[in-house]
Amino acid sequence: MAVTCDECRDRLQDLVDGELSAAEKAALDAHIGGCAECAEMHRRLAKFTTTMVKAAQPLRPGSDFSSKVMQRFEESKAELERVPPSAAGLPQATRSYPVWPFAAGIAALVLISILFLFRGGEPSLGKITRNPQAAQVLKYVNGGWIEQTGDPTIRSGNRILATQSAGTPVGFGFEGGRGLRVFLRSPSAVHLELRLGQIVLIPMDEAPGRIRLVTDGAPGAPEQVVRVSLRKAWVEVKLADRNEVDVTPEGGNLLVSVKHGSARIGNHTETQPVAEGYTRAVPQEGECTPAEQAKTDAFAWLDEK
Repeated sequence: MAVTCDECRDRLQDLVDGELSAAEKAALDAHIGGCAECAEMHRRLAKFTTTMVKAAQPLRPGSDFSSKVMQRFEESKAELERVPPSAAGLPQATRSYPVWPFAAGIAALVLISILFLFRGGEPSLGKITRNPQAAQVLKYVNGGWIEQTGDPTIRSGNRILATQSAGTPVGFGFEGGRGLRVFLRSPSAVHLELRLGQIVLIPMDEAPGRIRLVTDGAPGAPEQVVRVSLRKAWVEVKLADRNEVDVTPEGGNLLVSVKHGSARIGNHTETQPVAEGYTRAVPQEGECTPAEQAKTDAFAWLDEK
């Protein structure tokens, strides 16, 4: 599939991190091979990320280090772009170019932020609360994923596996007044990331399983959401509301059923709400399917356990 320059640049960080499917990687590689500007941006981004990872190695960052680097990087670019030309000592014509030439200054700003970010290590997000004997918590160490033994806490960058007999529900709760519980129907596996204002769950292709999100309406986090993201398709619920939503990866899409409350679904080209009692299929691109009433057994896998 052909990609545009904008689509390529949106996915460059995923390419550098090795988080694309084989088909997506091939499409981006093909575009970069024929676009000098995107190729140069990819080269600079890869060099920048590698430099920052090496600089922060003594701090033992989590596996989601590069996404946090880019978050700080984008914030730093925005700060530079808001500085008046006279304050930056640059003519207006020069200021209109992309910020990549100022990578050295940005790197210094990013490094300061990262030193603060990892000063205390990754905080605990929560722990396995239901059927812990059926769950594994994995962490990324020395280029591979290993089981996190002797430490029951869940952190950003972990992977949670529901490993026992099919249908066994595994649940984990979150700390800090978030009022969020997540249940996995085995066999199932998700990658967990904590981003700005978001808790993100990424179903793993080898065991997509089924996920239920339950939020109790945390008043202290009105803007925070929990999102299930399968490449371009996603569904999210607000932590400040009371919600109960089932999410099933199916044929590359996300099947979303709302038992209580509501959810918002979308992809790169579509976003819309889903009301209580309805099901929507979220494809990777294009419009989501028309609303259908959720089947009465859509939620039985957890309620009957």
